[in-house]
Amino acid sequence: MAERSRTLVFGSIVGAVVILVAIVAIIVASLNRGADPSPTGWGTPTATSPFGSAQPTPDPSGTTPGTGPSSPFDPEAEGWVVEPITADPEKYVLAALEAVLTFDTRNTSREEFLAYLNTWMTPALSEQTTEDNKRVLANQVLLSEGEWATLTELQGTSTPELVGEVSPLIGPDDGSYKTTDATFEVSLRPGDRADETSGWAQTRTIGVMVQCTDESVPAPGTEQKPGDCKVVRWSVND
Repeated sequence: MAERSRTLVFGSIVGAVVILVAIVAIIVASLNRGADPSPTGWGTPTATSPFGSAQPTPDPSGTTPGTGPSSPFDPEAEGWVVEPITADPEKYVLAALEAVLTFDTRNTSREEFLAYLNTWMTPALSEQTTEDNKRVLANQVLLSEGEWATLTELQGTSTPELVGEVSPLIGPDDGSYKTTDATFEVSLRPGDRADETSGWAQTRTIGVMVQCTDESVPAPGTEQKPGDCKVVRWSVND
């Protein structure tokens, strides 16, 4: 009889322990679920989006060439032609023609000069035409990369001199655009004026189409306004 009592007591203790363990397990599981109320984790923002930041990446230079008041371009200091602000194509075209031939390699790179010239331009009717016009400027009108590199080694300059006169302006009666061209003797001289053998000269005939209507797009950060003259394209008429 005593043996049976001991067996019952032991069984009761074991049962109580099992129940206690189960209760503890339930409590622990509940606490763990409470630490992450979103079972899939979608409710918790991630540190880095797999698609990158929604904010645009800032320009490390703080400026975009030729597109604002903080533009790094100072044409006079660089030895470039300053773009006139005028609605009169007669007053604009000679500066536009000389602009592509006037530079000082001691102050600027070819890429910087090209970026500056792009600020003279207004978009054409299509994006493709605009890009084609820029490619003609870079690959045909501007001094070639090889010649620029040679002139840079000489710390040289390019200076145009008009031969004769600028040809008469041609264009439709509505004034939507005007074209002209002119021939220049271009002197490419080394920075050392005592060096009289390293320089060379070119005869270049440059054409330009300008737009001086409300369709022209002013360069941001300037005092230009719609209606002021802008370059649509340059060309080589050699």
